[in-house]
Amino acid sequence: MNRIKRLSDYCKARIYSADELVQEELNWLKKEKKLVKLPDGRYDVQGEVDFGSIGLKSLLDIPVRIRKVSGDFRCSENNLTSLEGDPEEVGKDFVCWGNQLLTLKGAPRYVGGGFYCQDNNLTSLEDFQNI
Repeated sequence: MNRIKRLSDYCKARIYSADELVQEELNWLKKEKKLVKLPDGRYDVQGEVDFGSIGLKSLLDIPVRIRKVSGDFRCSENNLTSLEGDPEEVGKDFVCWGNQLLTLKGAPRYVGGGFYCQDNNLTSLEDFQNI
């Protein structure tokens, strides 16, 4: 099933909180067996993760720590002021545009595809050199 359609169908009945939408995404990843728990308690994701446009204020509010995502990681169009809590590695695109970011501190150390951070309030690209 198309993930956008799945989330839009989920949202039709009422307005959901960011916490509920995060949990819906995590439940879907678990159901599809895309979450792999590591010995240290963090997770790797086989595929993509989409936390875009759900009203997140902090990625640290996500109840699991994700170490690596093999596909895209999207956290765009939220109210993020920091990238703390992002995965360490993203195999494809990292999409964080449309937030309130001032720096890229906390961004993944490795991104295999594009890094999209436009439409933020960036005052420094200092931390980008470490990606």
